[in-house]
Amino acid sequence: MTAPNLLVVTVNWNAGAHLADCLNSFVAAAKPGPVHMVVVDNASADGSERIAEAMAAQGQPVTLVRAGENLGFAKGCNLGVAQARIAGFDPDFVLFLNPDTRLEADTLTRL
Repeated sequence: MTAPNLLVVTVNWNAGAHLADCLNSFVAAAKPGPVHMVVVDNASADGSERIAEAMAAQGQPVTLVRAGENLGFAKGCNLGVAQARIAGFDPDFVLFLNPDTRLEADTLTRL
């Protein structure tokens, strides 16, 4: 049985170090396979969006989408899913995650 495609979407607005903790926990929890995270940045002014940009540059399964304005959480989540699909990642499941959340090492496996 193959693992389902899992998309994790988080919406960032000035989350600072919380976003770094969230992304680091995602990378630690992500197992090889069809898992990807989209970070939608709602026009942060604290530079926190650069954390997602740096992880993507390092080859981590993270994509940064710059909204250009504060869309709010729900609209940001919808944008993240739409951008993932445009990029060719068609998820079986989507996990919407606040940027101040940390995943345990087995969270994605258990999902």
